[in-house]
Amino acid sequence: MTRRILTTIVAVTTLAVAIFGVPLALGVRRLYYNEAVVRLEREAAEAGIAVPASFTETGDPVELPEPGVREGRAPGALVVAVPLSSEERVFAAIRASVPRRVVGARVRRAWLTMAALATGALATAGALAWRQSRRLSRPVQALAAAATRLGHGDFSVRAEPSGVTEVDAAADALNATAGRLGELLARERAFSADASHQLRTPLTRLRLRLESALDRAGIGDGDTIQAALADIDHLEATVEELLTLARDVAPRRERLDLPALLADVERRWHGTLAAAGRRLHVIVETGLPPVEASAAALRHVLDVLVDNAAEHGAGTVTIHARPTAGALAVDVTDEGPGPPGPEEDFFRRRSETATGRGIGLALARSLTEAEGGRLVLARPGPAPCFTVLLPEADRTAEPEP
Repeated sequence: MTRRILTTIVAVTTLAVAIFGVPLALGVRRLYYNEAVVRLEREAAEAGIAVPASFTETGDPVELPEPGVREGRAPGALVVAVPLSSEERVFAAIRASVPRRVVGARVRRAWLTMAALATGALATAGALAWRQSRRLSRPVQALAAAATRLGHGDFSVRAEPSGVTEVDAAADALNATAGRLGELLARERAFSADASHQLRTPLTRLRLRLESALDRAGIGDGDTIQAALADIDHLEATVEELLTLARDVAPRRERLDLPALLADVERRWHGTLAAAGRRLHVIVETGLPPVEASAAALRHVLDVLVDNAAEHGAGTVTIHARPTAGALAVDVTDEGPGPPGPEEDFFRRRSETATGRGIGLALARSLTEAEGGRLVLARPGPAPCFTVLLPEADRTAEPEP
């Protein structure tokens, strides 16, 4: 911004100097030559006064229709001839000249003075432009830095007043937005903490009852109680992970171990689908690009998609991880007819046409976008396919421990 303002002001000043300076320089040149001619005419006329009257009796006078002055330019000189006449007869001429270099020297000195003044004007304009551009660019840069910090989740950021009315108005709006977002986030975090407490309390009581019942369980009941305890463990872990993702404004991403993550998803969902007489098939292609993302976030996204296929789909559920152009693609498909209605309705929270799909898919898309990726319905049906796209990480960067 500083360079643009400086360039613009200096360019405008240069144009103004050129528009006014060039005609002025030409005018000065013409003025100096005209002054030289007038001076020569005056000196010639003064010299003519000294010519004696007896001079008219000699020679052969020439008839002169109209007395006047003749100006010429001999090589290297400016020449003026003033005729002397008596009774309408020219009896002599006074010739006066001056070297052109003398007049040219005056013109050059004037031009050098004008050039010095123009250079001074440009230097002054440049200095003022630099000062003004710094005065204007600094608050804008500070405002941009504050907006960047706000975008990264620092709601305590405040932009300082700069004295520029327009920038201060934007700074006031940014400060008000940061304050409102900070208050909103504080309320959301307080609600999350309260909700977490309210969820943990009944889960803890349920766990204690199940563990107590496990001690008195008969033959065949122990496996059921152990499965219920495993479900409670999974539910508690899910609550903690979702609360962590909700609270972490700038989540820390790590190099993703996708095969291990998909193996965990397969382990947790295999039994549920098998109990319904359905298969879960996981395909991991070779040459997958490195991806930096939150494993917990991607695990919840895949849980939503697999649960959606289990609840609303049919047949085999397939999870297919494959490389694509500059990204990692994870497809989740089933053999059902596919969801009805337009695609955007499936991802709109509490959509009237979502038929029970809206909240989970909206959460999955939100988590994917928070990781810098996209969740799309690649094929609406039959055999619908939801695809998670995550950008490829920098291969030269060192993975985080």
